[in-house]
Amino acid sequence: VLEGGTVIAREQIRLTPERCRMARPSDKPVDYIDRSGGVLTIKGKNFTVAFNENNGFIARYEVDGKEMLNKGAMITPNFWRAPTDNDYGAGLQKKLAVWKDPGIKLKSMKPGHRNGVATVKAVYTMSNVAATLTMEYAINGDGAISIVEKMTPEADSKEVPMLFRYGIQMPMPARYETVDYYGRGPGENYCDRQQASDLGIYRQSVTSQAYPYIRPQETGTRTDLRRWAVLDESGSGVEFTSTKPFSASAIHYTIESLDGGPEKPNSHWGELTQDDVTNVLVDYAQLGMGCVDSWGALPLPQYRVPFGAYTFNLTITPVKNRF
Repeated sequence: VLEGGTVIAREQIRLTPERCRMARPSDKPVDYIDRSGGVLTIKGKNFTVAFNENNGFIARYEVDGKEMLNKGAMITPNFWRAPTDNDYGAGLQKKLAVWKDPGIKLKSMKPGHRNGVATVKAVYTMSNVAATLTMEYAINGDGAISIVEKMTPEADSKEVPMLFRYGIQMPMPARYETVDYYGRGPGENYCDRQQASDLGIYRQSVTSQAYPYIRPQETGTRTDLRRWAVLDESGSGVEFTSTKPFSASAIHYTIESLDGGPEKPNSHWGELTQDDVTNVLVDYAQLGMGCVDSWGALPLPQYRVPFGAYTFNLTITPVKNRF
């Protein structure tokens, strides 16, 4: 006998088209742009953004005196995940291995300035996958960074395997311990494992994001996101938005800590110690979990990320006093 009010089944029905908001433009100009000593620095009243000119990546992001990047970290494109048990069963840790190091090399980097907004365009060759990657940045006077990540395959790239994911990685200091988001939750969910996760507004600890599977692997992703904020104890940090629903995670583990390598190891979650980082991964798309079986089946075709042309529009906006 079930008590009155017991939920037997539930479903959310979309009544309106998906709506995603990007950060509002700023009417404040950046203060100055400096290029010296292999560093391109962009400053505003309350922020500093610095690019490493050797690789074109953002190597410093400071807002209101707080560093948004972990020491020595950069905001970088990312195409890899720690293989899951299903990935190992299908041999994807080897079949997709080229995406762990696609051979990204800076070809050109061009800074600019228009209407008070600083711009940077970095173009890369991806020698191991026969593609070109372009990262375009626009930094406004509030310190918001709009990024357009664009991958274009070359003509002779027919044999390149599908991707684990397409997005960016931003390692933040471990003190950023809260995620505040509008998307599917409350638990982790993936493109082919999300129907039991309701779309809603959630606030959770970063510590709670990673699920302790028996063997370390990819974990913690949330999908169908309209916004994803990562905050410290004062409610300050950054918020990610895009032009379409996206997925993201924030956990106290690096991809390397969870990656068992080319051969499936006999490792256990209890052997791990947390890394001194809040590792933020934001994706345009990520390969599904599969779960048809764990010894060879791939995710269904609609949940794969085939090699091809992709453009990810993403904005990182400083926020404060969110609590």
